[in-house]
Amino acid sequence: MSKQIFSIITWLFLMSLLVACDKNVNDEVKIEKAMKEYAKINFSNPNNYKGIEEIIPIDTIDFENNAEKLIEARQYFDSIYDSKYSYIRRVEEFSEKTISELNSTYNKFKINDAKIELKSIMAELPYYYKWEDSIYCAKIDSLLRNYRFVPVRHYAIKVKTIMPNELEFVVKTYSAYVFDNSEAVITTPAFDHNINIKIFDLGNTNEFQLLIDYSKELAERRTVMTKVLTRGEDKAKEISKMCFKAIDYENGVEWSPFD
Repeated sequence: MSKQIFSIITWLFLMSLLVACDKNVNDEVKIEKAMKEYAKINFSNPNNYKGIEEIIPIDTIDFENNAEKLIEARQYFDSIYDSKYSYIRRVEEFSEKTISELNSTYNKFKINDAKIELKSIMAELPYYYKWEDSIYCAKIDSLLRNYRFVPVRHYAIKVKTIMPNELEFVVKTYSAYVFDNSEAVITTPAFDHNINIKIFDLGNTNEFQLLIDYSKELAERRTVMTKVLTRGEDKAKEISKMCFKAIDYENGVEWSPFD
């Protein structure tokens, strides 16, 4: 590596550190200002607020990147849906065939009861899952192509306050959220990713909230779909095992198919 290239890399690294440090300092200024305003509005006595003891970076929530990953994962989730649903349907057909060929009424009832339970599980799947998934992906993609969604930085802040009848300061913890080109927002700790973007002063507030809502809905639907399909797959495996045991039992195997 030449000295010139090494110097360029070193300069870029130092510049990135300076930008990061400047951003952190700027965030601290915003947070201190926001905390004073928060105390004026939310403290019974604003004078009880005695300053911030510590500002702790928690994470950076990149809504744009998270939304992109949801779109990219669509093919993966479709393959999960196809493989699990196809297996369940094959087991259903196999169980129907097995029931029709069994002599034991007991075995027929047991398999049929399990099959009814399987149908009940599958009825929980979101209707037209793939079609609705594609609609959400299209809406998210449109927002990402037309708007810029900057990340939000999340901090935990430890605040010194005076409480009634207390001789010493009490340290309370709050959360602070900071966007570029926006003031900080202070909340109680329970906030995390469930952000109402309208409390921030952003240029594309409505679109930002739509991105969060669509992403959240899509992620939740996929989670439900995956859990239901997994339950259905487990039940299908149980039914398949019951069928094979019942067939073996009627062919003279000396053990109960339902022990």
